[in-house]
Amino acid sequence: YFKNSLYKILDKDGKFLSKNYSDASGDAKKGKDKKGTTSHMQNRRELTAWSQLLDYLKKNNLLPTIVFSFSKRKCEDAATSLASSDLNTASEKSEVHVFVEHSFNRLTPGDR
Repeated sequence: YFKNSLYKILDKDGKFLSKNYSDASGDAKKGKDKKGTTSHMQNRRELTAWSQLLDYLKKNNLLPTIVFSFSKRKCEDAATSLASSDLNTASEKSEVHVFVEHSFNRLTPGDR
């Protein structure tokens, strides 16, 4: 995902799609602003990108999804920026609540 475009780099069988990866990499390199960007501005831009990605995934009914970040700091920043996001319907929240309660009840009192 880059600037409101989704790039499929693995097919349903797990085959790597090198052309799509090259296209995504090329677009990302073209989109980089090297001059005049402070680290604060870059961080704000990255946090905005996470919100835009989440909106895109919701709009296109692509949730749930797994996203990888290989930077602990960036992962924590993204999680913090999305902490107030609501990803579940009322029905799904109920299912999660029942599952968690059931799981806790299976634990011994000392492990709760």
